[in-house]
Amino acid sequence: MMTTPTIMMAIIACTDSSSVVSPGTSSDISSVLSDAHGVLSDPNVSPATEAAVWDAPGSTTLRLAPAAPETELPLLALSRTADQAGEGVNASAHENAGENQFPSDAPLEPFAKGSRYWSLTFGTSRDPDIGRIYVSQFSVDHYFEEALAFRAGFTIGYTDAERTSGGVQGGPEFGLRWHLLRINRFSMYIDGSVAAVFHQNPLTPNSLHFNFDLQAGLGATLQVEDATHLKAGLRWHHLSNARIRGTSRNLGYDAPIFYVGLMRSF
Repeated sequence: MMTTPTIMMAIIACTDSSSVVSPGTSSDISSVLSDAHGVLSDPNVSPATEAAVWDAPGSTTLRLAPAAPETELPLLALSRTADQAGEGVNASAHENAGENQFPSDAPLEPFAKGSRYWSLTFGTSRDPDIGRIYVSQFSVDHYFEEALAFRAGFTIGYTDAERTSGGVQGGPEFGLRWHLLRINRFSMYIDGSVAAVFHQNPLTPNSLHFNFDLQAGLGATLQVEDATHLKAGLRWHHLSNARIRGTSRNLGYDAPIFYVGLMRSF
């Protein structure tokens, strides 16, 4: 019983344009390249590229150089069956799953475990007895579980106070975000944060230069590019100093805060 000989051909990415032909019998390179045009349709592969060919027991290996020396090509394999000269060639391409496989540069799914984003938001809240606060927040968000992120960053803003001079405020901030709903490019989340905020001037005559800034609420994101999401939401904004100098020196600021922002993966 005769068996159909199969020649395995591997296309290996390389970073130089030189080629060396080892001893052995050359295969019909042009025929293989023609039949594998679907595999080699990547614009990074030059049709005029030189190739090095050598035989191993039961196989032939083909080495191609990319058109751009700095471009890495995926490691592919071509299988060719030829039982009679002049008959059609069956070529197929599949990713090499071995140790030489190149890592994929494909981005993770939005908010997948292990993904990271930087986030920038701008918001404002107003307590009629104290004044209006304008806040910007920057954080780096690490998704340590699917759709669940730890946030670390800082907040900085300005207070237009009713009873004092107000002024600039800011400090470090930490928080959590959980995307409880994800549909196509849209997601809805709940999040919360706590910051240690230092004020240029107290927000009321009897309060301190220091407060804890707590925020919690709902938000939504919309993916506008592979790595970019717009976001907006509404949180409850609370400021107080936890009575560290007594009740009489404790500020009670409470108001809703609306914000808009941007997230981008890196």
